[in-house]
Amino acid sequence: MDFLMYKGKTIAVVLTCGGVQHVVSGFAELADDEDMGTVLRIQLQQQGRDLAGHPVLIVHENVLGKCLVDDDRYGCDFRLDLSPPVNPSH
Repeated sequence: MDFLMYKGKTIAVVLTCGGVQHVVSGFAELADDEDMGTVLRIQLQQQGRDLAGHPVLIVHENVLGKCLVDDDRYGCDFRLDLSPPVNPSH
């Protein structure tokens, strides 16, 4: 996977907690992790402001291939959807 294509791009991160969807975003940076190798590091923000405690999301390439799509619906270059899949039978 070519991590360089994500460097400096904005990424919307979609999370679902307690059935409520939350969207935060941040700029992607490349980082080297001693255990995981090259990862994307996203400093999370909401509406252009750093979140309390300055949380960072570290994303391994295995997750990127499954959850990261080229999508600008949240005003970012990409969308990383970490919400669990919806099961219509429940």
